Amino acid sequence: MTVSRCELFEIQSMRALFLNELNAQFIHDKCHLYGWSDDYFFAINGEKVGYGCVWGINERKDRDTIFEYYLLPEYRRHDTFFMRELIRSSGATTLECQTNDPNTSRLFFENAVNISVESIVYQDANKTDWSLEDLKVVDCSEATDSMREHKLELQKQGVIVASGGLMLNYNPPYADVYMDVPEAHRRNGYGTMVVQELKKMAYEIGRTPVARCRVSNLISKATLVRAGFQPCGYWLTGKGLTNVTVR
Repeated sequence: MTVSRCELFEIQSMRALFLNELNAQFIHDKCHLYGWSDDYFFAINGEKVGYGCVWGINERKDRDTIFEYYLLPEYRRHDTFFMRELIRSSGATTLECQTNDPNTSRLFFENAVNISVESIVYQDANKTDWSLEDLKVVDCSEATDSMREHKLELQKQGVIVASGGLMLNYNPPYADVYMDVPEAHRRNGYGTMVVQELKKMAYEIGRTPVARCRVSNLISKATLVRAGFQPCGYWLTGKGLTNVTVR
């Protein structure tokens, strides 16, 4: 059983299986898009049976954090070996996972300490019908960036009271919702309204709206829930076990 460095194209077919099992937005999918990842394949007697991916959690040039892991179902009895050999081979000192990812998360708790919750991952659960009253919805997406991002604004009497967008550089069909409300216009429900409209925009372009925010961001958490989102997972970070014994 071996763990070896490889190119992204060598694990693409297994990445498709990984994303199909996850069936949700994968926060770090764009690491592959931008070349931020070092990739490793797992093999038994020369046959590829899985892979793992490492990136830099703070500095892109570093490769200190395992963020993605997958083994074909029939080989998962070897989970412990391949995760610990990946830690040893890559020199990674940190592990990350989404708790709604059954592949990485089941190994995360065996191989990480000093665990912290970085953010909450949300999925759309309810359609909302908040009245926009005298607000105007303005699509301000740029045609040159239509494959990466869509944007809109809420305006009241010509003044922007909220804005936001959809980031499309994640695994399809998901679109990551973000928002901003100028301080002078907060506490009026505009954040909830702009998220509601962004959800509509996502569905109109054939995407599934999702969102995430820091656990400590109480206002954003409440806004997302009012706009029909519900938590579906948590993004966790923990220090890896660097002195592991592989048997």
